Amino acid sequence: MWETIQVSLGIVLQLKVIIIIIVSTFAGIVIGVVPGLGPFIAIVILIPFVMNLPPEVGLMALIGIYVGGNYGGGISSAILGIPGTPMAAATLLDANPMAERGEAGKAIGLITTASVCGGLISALILMLFSPFLAKVALMFGPPEYTVLCLLGLSTVAAVARGSTVKGMISAVFGLLVATVGTDISTSFTRFTFGIANLEAGIGLLPLLLGVFAISRALTMIEEEVMRIKKYPGKKLIPQYPSRQLMSRLKGTYIRSSLIGTIIGALPGAGATIAAYISYGEAKRHSKTPEEFGKGAPEGVVAPEAANNGVAGGAMIPMLTLAIPGDPVTAVLMGLLFIQGLTPGPNLYRFHADLLYALFIGMILCNVAMLFLGMYGTRLFLKVLSATKTTILIPMLMLVATLGAYSISASIFDLWIMWVFGVVGYVMQKLKIPQPPIILGVVLGPILEQSFRRSLAMSAGSPLIFFTRPYSLGLILLLGFLIFWTKFSEAAKKGKGT
Repeated sequence: MWETIQVSLGIVLQLKVIIIIIVSTFAGIVIGVVPGLGPFIAIVILIPFVMNLPPEVGLMALIGIYVGGNYGGGISSAILGIPGTPMAAATLLDANPMAERGEAGKAIGLITTASVCGGLISALILMLFSPFLAKVALMFGPPEYTVLCLLGLSTVAAVARGSTVKGMISAVFGLLVATVGTDISTSFTRFTFGIANLEAGIGLLPLLLGVFAISRALTMIEEEVMRIKKYPGKKLIPQYPSRQLMSRLKGTYIRSSLIGTIIGALPGAGATIAAYISYGEAKRHSKTPEEFGKGAPEGVVAPEAANNGVAGGAMIPMLTLAIPGDPVTAVLMGLLFIQGLTPGPNLYRFHADLLYALFIGMILCNVAMLFLGMYGTRLFLKVLSATKTTILIPMLMLVATLGAYSISASIFDLWIMWVFGVVGYVMQKLKIPQPPIILGVVLGPILEQSFRRSLAMSAGSPLIFFTRPYSLGLILLLGFLIFWTKFSEAAKKGKGT
């Protein structure tokens, strides 16, 4: 293990990789600060431009965007009163009141230190514990991977915004898209409608750019131009929390970071859920719960530590079991496939140096975020104040178009992007969640092949899924999660009535 870490350090400590870490983290913060964008859309747009780079460089750039973007949303929550990202909505509850009463610098300092704490703890847990989970995954066969795919699909659809039914519709739509093209087992074409360009299937990247980037640009056309509130310069200088305040909040820092990591490791849970759960736990443990919502420091620290802790936690199931923990890791998983790297236990066996380089790189991203956040806030706010939707929309469309065309220099890919852009726009209007589509497209081929191999192993008998201990255990877990989701929905309806 130590030899692997030494090799990984040699990969990470190259000048070009260090520059990539700093630049991508900075870019992630800027993107997170701008309401409506967020790290997910940025990662989708950047994939075509990093897919041909060495894996350690391309993945490090996307992880920097991921880490920085999760943090940047908290700044706009405090200063604008508008969450830059969905997971920063919980931060707004206390960060904005704190800024409104003249303590914007204190709020930014708490957001920064909490984000770094959550990110570092989750990265260390990822480094220490994911190899052991990968060893367990080595004992998995086709039946286990079939159930794992169902587990990933069902949990993501269940916790998607809106109803469970709409989440499942989105996931099933992704599965149907994954069937288009030539069947690997039989070599027959499916759902191509005589279009030769569809025989190779629908490209993942044009689909992602359409569903998320183009549809977002179309919805931004309907939105009002945001206005940034002017604060005196001195009030925007981030302040490190005092020793007394750090001592008082240390339990909140650690507990919220662990909550974020654990929830991030559950496929489909996500940072928004982690932020609100952590906020609730902080309020429950607080000696002054009546201060929450009025600028309580615990209410700022808890959601930020949690939503940044999710970043490392969500990587655990993606890297060890090939089950994305959230939409961002689903996209990262797609990039690994594009680069010829298959997530799962074999990734630890044959590319351990790359994996540990990613772990170390994630730690360095959080260190870079600390300095960028404490000394670059004014610059981020200048970018925010200069950002207008009249400029942002055409830039977003242009970059997405260049990205889709650069993949294979195909006009057909542009048509795919725009068709799915309209599909994504309609889904937003119908309040159908979009992220489960990614899981359907990415996990669909794995699910199909694993299911076929399972039935081949058992001569067509489905009992194989119930006679293998790991498979049966995963089925019971799947049933519990479905039951829990239905129980939670019924409880919410009962409270509403």
